[in-house]
Amino acid sequence: MQGLGDSMVATSAYSIVAIEFPQQREIYIGYVQTAVGLGLLLGPVIGTIIYSFAGYEGTFYILSGVLTCSLLITTFFLPSRLNKSAKVDEVILDQNPAVRPSIQGIRPQGIAERHSIDMVALAKVSERYSRRSHILQAQVTFKIFLTNIRAMTAVVSAMFAMIFMLFYEPIFAPYVNAAYGVKETSVGFCLAIGCFTYAFGSPLVGVLCTKVERKYITCCAFIFCSISLLMTGPSRMILGITPHLAWTLVGVGALGLSVAFLFVPLLPEIIAAVAEKEGLENSPFLADKASGIYNSAYGIGNCLAPIIGGSISSAYGGLDVVKGFPFTCDIMAIASASFCLIYFCFAIIPSCIDAKKQKEKREQKLLADLAPGAVDNSLTIEFEQNQKDKLKDMLR
Repeated sequence: MQGLGDSMVATSAYSIVAIEFPQQREIYIGYVQTAVGLGLLLGPVIGTIIYSFAGYEGTFYILSGVLTCSLLITTFFLPSRLNKSAKVDEVILDQNPAVRPSIQGIRPQGIAERHSIDMVALAKVSERYSRRSHILQAQVTFKIFLTNIRAMTAVVSAMFAMIFMLFYEPIFAPYVNAAYGVKETSVGFCLAIGCFTYAFGSPLVGVLCTKVERKYITCCAFIFCSISLLMTGPSRMILGITPHLAWTLVGVGALGLSVAFLFVPLLPEIIAAVAEKEGLENSPFLADKASGIYNSAYGIGNCLAPIIGGSISSAYGGLDVVKGFPFTCDIMAIASASFCLIYFCFAIIPSCIDAKKQKEKREQKLLADLAPGAVDNSLTIEFEQNQKDKLKDMLR
């Protein structure tokens, strides 16, 4: 039941951010991921403090009260316009009476970028809005996400990012205890390092995404993640590093930062991939389904991570976590580097090819517009020549 509730909160939160800030998704999703990182950082600490004086049952009663406060805050402070209809400029084009009228609305960068619209309430206001709502909703199906290679690559990347971040959870505490003598009560502080760097790095990644294309950030993040995992082990097999607690803690911190670089760009990438290929405007339906798929990948990775980590460690080292933990980190580092190559082939290369084709089309259109006969006869030859010179400068 808690997992179901978490999925509702996470999906709606990411969807609202994507709808409210269509031009700055990466920045604001970075803020959301900062909140996630702070929750991971503070959760064990707060839980331990409450447990020390309230006991097991009392801890859950108190946290239930905290969640009730969150419910009230959301009810009263979340912008009410998210639940109200807003009028959108559009024109009904009257056609043959026997044919259903078509609707000409705001095109790309449309209604959702200017307003937050409850399309269900909007449909009740007017029949024409109802028709537009049905058109938008019919355009956005799960099929267009599942058949989009670029979007699905981002979805799988989110799942793997979660696996790389959490695979060591069942074996980290026994490892640092057996290898370095870290007390069980202090293990939480070691794990908090990764949560802190994750929370610290998320908003920075959001800003960076406005300067560098998302696909390159994601590809580099997988390489950074691979290096971090080799330090976390630390890796004797690949790097020949002598085990030391400092190496492990630095690796955990670097891993949290690298995973932040993975997570922040992925939801905007999923939305952009589908919108560009299908020619869709940025509607709430698109953000809702993209957020749902993104969080499904997040949850699957969350589920598989400890199973995979524990299984690899047990298969190689048995009950000896001092032997199994570094080997598991090495395997995950190799997996991260391999997935970087997969991402390059299935996301970056096709994107570059599409961008090149689009550029060629734009150039051809500009040349066609300035071809002989395409210019108004009333224009002088000198003016026409100036236009062509400007075009050549633009192409250069």
